[in-house]
Amino acid sequence: MKKVLLGVAVLMLSVASFAQSTVFHENFELPSLGDSVVSTGTPGANSWAINTTLYANPGVQSYKVQVSQGDTIYLTTNAFSTLGNSAVMLYFDQICKIEFFDAAEVEVSTDNGSTWTKLTGAQYLGTGQFSTNGDKFTATSYIDWLPADPNAVPTNTWWKSESFDIGALVANAAQVKIRWRLRDVNNSGAAGNFGWLIDNIRVTMSFSEMIPPAITMVPPIIQDTVYSTGPYVIKAKVTDQSGLDTVYLRYVVSTGFVDTLGMAMISPDTFAASIPFYGFGKIISYKVVAIDGSLAANQAQSNTYNFYCKFSTGGTFQIGTGTVQNGNTGYPAPYGHWYNGAKHQMLILASEMAAVNATAGAIGSLAFSVATANGVPLTGFTIKIGHTNLSTLATWVPGLTQVYSVPSYTDVAGWNTHTFQTPFQWDGVSNIVVETCFDNYPTGYTYNAVMNQTTTTFASTIAYYSDGGGVCPYISSQSTYTQRPNMRLEIMGVSSLTLDAAAGQFVSPTGGILANTNTPVQIRVRNYGTDTLYSATINWRLDGVLQTPVSWADTLLKDSFSDPVSLGTINLAAGAHELKVWTDNPNGSPDLNTGNDTITLSFYACANLLSGTYTIGGTGANFATIADAVLGLVQCGISGPVTFNISSGTYNEQFMLPLINGSSATNTILFQSNNGDSTSVIIQYDAVGTTDNYVAKLSGASFITFKGLTFKSLDTLYGRTVDMGKGQLITFKNNRFIGQLSLADDSKKDLMFG
Repeated sequence: MKKVLLGVAVLMLSVASFAQSTVFHENFELPSLGDSVVSTGTPGANSWAINTTLYANPGVQSYKVQVSQGDTIYLTTNAFSTLGNSAVMLYFDQICKIEFFDAAEVEVSTDNGSTWTKLTGAQYLGTGQFSTNGDKFTATSYIDWLPADPNAVPTNTWWKSESFDIGALVANAAQVKIRWRLRDVNNSGAAGNFGWLIDNIRVTMSFSEMIPPAITMVPPIIQDTVYSTGPYVIKAKVTDQSGLDTVYLRYVVSTGFVDTLGMAMISPDTFAASIPFYGFGKIISYKVVAIDGSLAANQAQSNTYNFYCKFSTGGTFQIGTGTVQNGNTGYPAPYGHWYNGAKHQMLILASEMAAVNATAGAIGSLAFSVATANGVPLTGFTIKIGHTNLSTLATWVPGLTQVYSVPSYTDVAGWNTHTFQTPFQWDGVSNIVVETCFDNYPTGYTYNAVMNQTTTTFASTIAYYSDGGGVCPYISSQSTYTQRPNMRLEIMGVSSLTLDAAAGQFVSPTGGILANTNTPVQIRVRNYGTDTLYSATINWRLDGVLQTPVSWADTLLKDSFSDPVSLGTINLAAGAHELKVWTDNPNGSPDLNTGNDTITLSFYACANLLSGTYTIGGTGANFATIADAVLGLVQCGISGPVTFNISSGTYNEQFMLPLINGSSATNTILFQSNNGDSTSVIIQYDAVGTTDNYVAKLSGASFITFKGLTFKSLDTLYGRTVDMGKGQLITFKNNRFIGQLSLADDSKKDLMFG
């Protein structure tokens, strides 16, 4: 890639030589007005004139004309030279409110106006209907111009910016002119239409064309999360009118490693390169860069994409074990041929996937269980999959990704496995929609394959079947079922890695410690890899500060823990603290899965057992957050009544209180606002699921009082404020509880649950 790097350097040094220069400009503003253009036309025709009502930014004036019956009107620039320049661009802003039968055209001349060439779609770079209108502009060029209403009066929101590449027509010419021609083609005059407005005319030129390459990423685009060991193939379609000099892929690994790969052409205008595997737990960012073949070496780059390499063991997971069957004329039946064609969508809940211990990953195949085969080829059999947040099927789910397609498929008794041409990346949290379809029209029908199915508590399947053809694109109606064919999904994963070390567990500390006392820090190393582990580097941070790494050496077999390893000694002031420990360089090589390397411990250094009054929040408080205070209670215990006065403010956190060592009917615990106003202290949390659906949870706590506080849930689906858990002898006084409105009996939104 030396050529690439050298080319980039040369580009930086020479860009000034190829920069565009403006050779003609007219904006119709004061003081010169339109002095570089001339209005002419057939005898008696209207003239182009200044308009101060409608104008494109910047400025407050434009040029306007309205055609009269039978007239042709011209707006012509003064002559200018493009000698020595091969790339010439024309830009202008316009509103063309004329009827469809008339013609607003643009022409160029290289001989001072003696002869003219009309611009066509070959030169047009704008977005309006131009070439399809017969190489002319009218009110039909843009829907914003209200072509159906000839009397509509334009506003300044109607302005459109146009561009033409006229280099092939006017390059290296001494006397270039451009003119705008308005013709009354059908001899009806303006027919009520407002007319043609022009503003901000600009012609630029350069020694070389200055249009950068166009880059379009080719699906599947590698992004978000991947679960394989690669290589990760990146494809892009790249085009340029001057041809391409270089197309390359630049990527950065989260470890700091940067590389550049040349992209090879795999088909016309399509280029590809492969990013190698750098281990799980890594984030890779990449973009495509292209340099064209012009003298200016114009450069373009794609958006930057990111993906995270996540470890997944994968496996095959069965959804549905029921023995319900559809019968040879009954539905649902993805292999059903009682009609010429059949289309099904089947919903699998994420909770069903979790129940069989399925984790996020690439779904590589899908299988259906057939009790009695029909054995007839099903034409054009396809499978599509997609994510959804629906919990029941009522209508067809759009936007699914096709993962499997064969000219025909013939079912057999037993499990019928379809290996996907394109694996589907399941995110591990969304529900899944599976669609199957075939259409044998017009070859006739036979019977359905009898398939093993499971009854569901929700509408899990919808189907459409017909003898009339056109089954697969059909979305107008459907039959709904609360039973679903049994399925097996294979999630592709990595069964084992050779080198995969981790900080396995803390030996010391494991909870609260005494403040101002030497405490050893010890962990055990774990070997998740298949190779015997002989060495690794152990890194650690205390309260965010990097400590001296420790080199570990021993013999550690697969899936085993080391003896305790000492990292050092800590002596801490009273308060909340955090230890973070991770490993790298197993056996002197990169770790193939950094996603499991790290363990973290939040703990409290206790000066003594808690007793008395403490403050939470604000400057100089004993505890910065409520969670810190709870951590102190849990890890230090109490020796007398404890009161926490909470400073005014909003606390974006949640907390869980277990049984506190030392608490009793005498040694009670009180959380209260320091001013007694429940509106002054708001404890709020935005839950994401069932496991964290609470602001405060009392998991075995007793002898606790909450007074003068606001508990507020933020999530619209998971809206509990307090989960009583196994708490007892809990008192609430003068508190507010703010949850989410529920129009049905929904325990997920209970203000007080348990």
